[in-house]
Formats: sequence, structure tokens, C-alpha cells
Amino acid sequence: RRSISDYIANPEIVTPENPLLRKYNLADRDRDTAAVRVDVELSERISLGLEANIAWDKYRRSVLGLLDGRSGAAAADASFSFSDNTSANLYLSHEQIKSNQANAELIPGSPTWFARNNDKIDSAGAGLKHRVNHKLDIGANYTLSRSIGEISIRGATVGFPNLKSRLDSVKLYADYRLKEKLSLHLAYWFENYWSNDWTLDGVAPDTIPNVLSVGQGTPSYHVNLITLSGRYRF
Repeated sequence: RRSISDYIANPEIVTPENPLLRKYNLADRDRDTAAVRVDVELSERISLGLEANIAWDKYRRSVLGLLDGRSGAAAADASFSFSDNTSANLYLSHEQIKSNQANAELIPGSPTWFARNNDKIDSAGAGLKHRVNHKLDIGANYTLSRSIGEISIRGATVGFPNLKSRLDSVKLYADYRLKEKLSLHLAYWFENYWSNDWTLDGVAPDTIPNVLSVGQGTPSYHVNLITLSGRYRF
């Protein structure tokens, strides 16, 4: 149970937002959660893990903003030891977040339309590590993630498009032990990210009446990064 003190508006200015609105991270909230995990050793070289969790949220004093929500996730991971020098891991996960929110047309004003959000995130990853000799270890990791956010509207004539994003990340690395306590770490990291957000795409600083935005676009990028670092163990 999270309890927050009441909002105190500046009496010298007209309130910039509806006083009934409660930001989700600054609102009273009751949350119940449950989780379970099972780990199984299939053999001396193969292990498997299964995990699931669910949470229920209730914003008990919110009139505008998030009213309630439910989230759940399921994941599976596995590790393989091909030999004393080579190992690999793999994981898959699916997460779904559903929530209800109330909105108003006027400031101040009571709720006039409602939205139901349904977000889905699918992620997967794999890693491989090999010990070349007693001084050199090499490895690789790959991660991908895909998400989509669906918004259903009730009480308003205009709906919202889906929110989408995708991420792909690849990392190659090598660890070389110069001495017992001193080692070097060389890594190459490539990451590609793309997103589609209607709240930002095509919104110039003067697009929305009575709102001055910064004209920020949806973040999308691809990055190549090479790092060289040293590690000393005391």
C-alpha cells in the first residue's frame, strides 16, 4: 500500500492541469503480487528454469489518470554445458500489461472519456561462452525485444493508433588475463532500436492548440560501440 500526501497547487497561478488528475507514480496505490519459479536439472549439463508472476494495481483515490491495472509475465530460461570449456544460455519471455484510465476534456472537469491500454512485450536472448585457454575467454550475446501497445477508447470519437517498438542487440567480447588479478576486457556492441509513437511523430512545437511542445521525434537509432577496459581484483 502506497499513500501519498495531497497535491498542493500554487495559489498564485491558474492550475496548469486538472486538479483531479493523479500521476501514476505519485498516486495512492494498492498492489498485490504473486510469483512462482521452478528450476530443473535435466542432466549434468542441461538445466531449465520456468517463472511466472502477476500483479494487481488499484489506484484507490484517483478520479483522473490510471484507475487500475493488471500485469503478468511468463519466462523460460535454459543453460547448456557442451564441455568444460564451452557453455550457452537461452531465455524467452512474454509480458502483458492491462490498465484502465479516466480522462477529461475540460480543466477542471470530471471524467468524460475512458481508455483501456493493452501492452505486450516479447523478448528473447541467447549467449555463448568459450574458454580458449587458461588466459583467454571469448563470448557472444544476442537480445531481441518486440512490443506493441493497443489503446481502446470509450466515450470519445477519435481513437489512437498502436504504439510499436523493436530492439536488436549483439555483443561480442573477449577477456584476457594478464596476471592472476589483472585482466583486459575487449567488447564490440551493436544495437538497433526503432519505435513508432503517435504522441511524438509529426508533432511540431505548434501542432497542438494551447500546448507548446519541443518537437521531439520518436527515438530510433543504431549504434556501434567498441570498448577496452581493465579489471583488477583485490
